[in-house]
Amino acid sequence: MEVVEPNKDYLYSYYEACKETWGNCHDNYIIHDPEKFSEWKEHIFQDYKKQEKGIDLPENYVPSATYWLVSNNEYIGTINLRLKLNQQLAIYGGHIGIVIRTSKRGGIYARHAINWAIAKAKSLNINPVLLTCQASNTLSHKGLEFLHYVKKEEDIIELYGKKQLIYRYYF
Repeated sequence: MEVVEPNKDYLYSYYEACKETWGNCHDNYIIHDPEKFSEWKEHIFQDYKKQEKGIDLPENYVPSATYWLVSNNEYIGTINLRLKLNQQLAIYGGHIGIVIRTSKRGGIYARHAINWAIAKAKSLNINPVLLTCQASNTLSHKGLEFLHYVKKEEDIIELYGKKQLIYRYYF
């Protein structure tokens, strides 16, 4: 298992994961709509580089670096490392967004991705590193509880049209 910069070697595995996962995660911002593959396959890697440099970002977006978790030549998940936070991300979203393809959830992949992302963020002088999750996302918050966070906050916020309990972890 390794973390790599997104590249064409894993493009079709990524596409298969998008088909598998689209609609099965709480927010699709971190993966691509598989039905629009012909539209994004030609510029996906340039888009990632532009996002990292903060070029042509939509309003309220921040620069972010994207990495892919792969194992045995198969795309497993995406790590999105936000290089700074805006007010909204400081409330919910944090520095790190991770999605693991549906068929690979519940194993060691998310923990590996989170540990890698925290170390990467610290190497970029992001301190503290903020991770957030919904209290209803049991796998996520139980996994984060095992890590050595500095501080944990709880908050009730309006999220996806309803009030939800969220946790903020600072590393």
